[in-house]
Amino acid sequence: MAEAAVIAVGTKLIGAYGSYQTGKIQQKMYNQKARQALLRFDQEALNEKRKGIQVLQKILATQAAINARAGAGAIDPYSGTPQGLRVFATAEGMQDFQITRDNASLIEQVGILQSIDNKQAGSMAAYQGRLAALTQVGEAAFAYSQIGKPTPPQETTPISSMTPTYGGGPMAVV
Repeated sequence: MAEAAVIAVGTKLIGAYGSYQTGKIQQKMYNQKARQALLRFDQEALNEKRKGIQVLQKILATQAAINARAGAGAIDPYSGTPQGLRVFATAEGMQDFQITRDNASLIEQVGILQSIDNKQAGSMAAYQGRLAALTQVGEAAFAYSQIGKPTPPQETTPISSMTPTYGGGPMAVV
């Protein structure tokens, strides 16, 4: 009887260690997800920044084309219609550039928030693992405290009252 109680205590302690380790492993997993989220969203933000650079390059190319056409037509590229076209092209391009900058900033912020969420989930998993381990240690301590104590007497039913009856009298056994 005592051996079974010792085995039960040992099993509880092994379970407690397993719960603790499971919480730590889950925390590591969530921390890895947090790092991956930062990397993924940083990459997406870089892609948006590249789009912004392409917009700026397109603005320069458009202005160069306006200047070349105006110069070919013997028109001053910095006044009149050519200047109006340059201002319009610059304004439209800068609007697109600002959108790409805002997108990159938002993407970075989403990555940071997702990383924080994953780290918090990891902390919660580690906490739950510790809590489960402590609960199991408490159960093991209680089980240990019960080792060697006499078990309370069990009520027994007299055999005579267990005799099956049929129709108010004892059943005949054939």
